[in-house]
Amino acid sequence: MKTKVNRTIAALSAASCVLALAVAVPANAAPKGKSASTMTGDNAYVDWTEYDLDNKLNLPGNTHVGFLSFYKQTGFTDIYGAIQDYQCDAGEVPGGGHGEPGGEGLCDLKGTRFLSAGPDVVYTADLRTRVATLQGTLLVSNGGHGEPGAVLGRPVAKITWTADGPTHTFRRSSVWSDRTMTYRSDERGSGFEAKVTGAIGAMGFTDDVDDVSNGGVEQWTERFRMRIR
Repeated sequence: MKTKVNRTIAALSAASCVLALAVAVPANAAPKGKSASTMTGDNAYVDWTEYDLDNKLNLPGNTHVGFLSFYKQTGFTDIYGAIQDYQCDAGEVPGGGHGEPGGEGLCDLKGTRFLSAGPDVVYTADLRTRVATLQGTLLVSNGGHGEPGAVLGRPVAKITWTADGPTHTFRRSSVWSDRTMTYRSDERGSGFEAKVTGAIGAMGFTDDVDDVSNGGVEQWTERFRMRIR
């Protein structure tokens, strides 16, 4: 059964810049004027369901729902994800996804593990050939999203995204304003939905007939404009 993941990667850039501007320019000291800047970035994601009814992976539960997101903008890179481990009886399917537990009456949630990047992760993407790759060590921990946790493993990731459909283009705009400033963002880019191959440690995306995964890749340019009253 396919799992769907809510993806809000594109909003991170605008939100972080708004916060930085608000902190860096106090209302009682801000000079009047205008400024503009441009940054470029990449994002990619994969989400999957791994059915391990024979417990070959030696993990809690027999069904594992995961996601991994890559986000890069000028001067900043982030890799984050999570795996939810479920125990499913015959005929049951896991719920949740993107860090959320399953619903009542579904598989039993055994726990959540979090994914982050080791120091050697390398990501490349080429929208002309419509292929992207990520390789390197990931850290698996029982803490995430800023919470402390112990490192449970260091699996090697080798992931390839290959376009599975037409390249699409997009434009996203946002405006934020208060009594002292107006902030505008205009983002334009292109990307594609992708077939995902490879593995994270012993967990392969296509090594079993019941594997389910979804993926996508984007590249974009974002222009910021700020006016201080």
